[in-house]
Amino acid sequence: IQRAAAYSALGYREWALRDLDKAIRADPKAHAALFRRALLYLEKSQPADAQSDFKAAAALDPANAEYLVQLGLVCLRRNDNASAHQHCKKAVEIAPGMPAAHVALGRASLAAKDLAGARSAFDRAIQLASNDAEARVYRGQLFLEEGQFEDAVADFGKAIEVSPRNAEAYRGRGLARLARGQLDDATSDLREAAGLRPEWRSDLDDSLKAVGRSVVVEPQSSPARNMLKSARAMLQLGKTSGAKTVIGLAVKQDPSLKQEADELLREFGVEP
Repeated sequence: IQRAAAYSALGYREWALRDLDKAIRADPKAHAALFRRALLYLEKSQPADAQSDFKAAAALDPANAEYLVQLGLVCLRRNDNASAHQHCKKAVEIAPGMPAAHVALGRASLAAKDLAGARSAFDRAIQLASNDAEARVYRGQLFLEEGQFEDAVADFGKAIEVSPRNAEAYRGRGLARLARGQLDDATSDLREAAGLRPEWRSDLDDSLKAVGRSVVVEPQSSPARNMLKSARAMLQLGKTSGAKTVIGLAVKQDPSLKQEADELLREFGVEP
């Protein structure tokens, strides 16, 4: 089991699974091996296998709250909300001082549409561990849904302090700020979220389009490109010679602009 843990830490999942399989064959009641194998199954996107192992581990060590939390979460992942709530509630009963158990119960309550229960669970998790980023994000999402935007901004902000690359927190705070009319701050947050999770870019952009913003950051204009803009203005005034001089300097500074510069000159009837 210890060697499997070392393999897993190094990213050698298959080797870790091989050792855990051997450990479980040697001792089918080795609940620690079953638990570790379940975690690896989750990493390999095999939730059904993970659920089976978590369930077996929890049956062998029914007082282990961590086993019950993970079993509840994998049930939640597989849309078995009733079982998820049952296991997470049991974990809280066994370990009332365990923040992760309360967060898991809150998530199970959310899935069951029990918003009051979810709020109570997240509140308790934060009472136990004020820097729990996961609890802050989930409670922030509740505040957001209930229109308590100031409270949502505060919870998401706290999550970001603890976990600076938390995309969920940036998205939530951005949406809360958007609802409060804080457009610059909202745009900044939603751009950060899109940078961390590119697959969200389209949806986040749609959220900003209604207020004339975008998650797409326009590239900063370079000095050479600014020269081309000046040259265009000179060409519009008929100052061809001066424009050509400026264009020459721009292309010398940034040769990649040569084609664009030639097209600019031709636009005004001037041969490059």
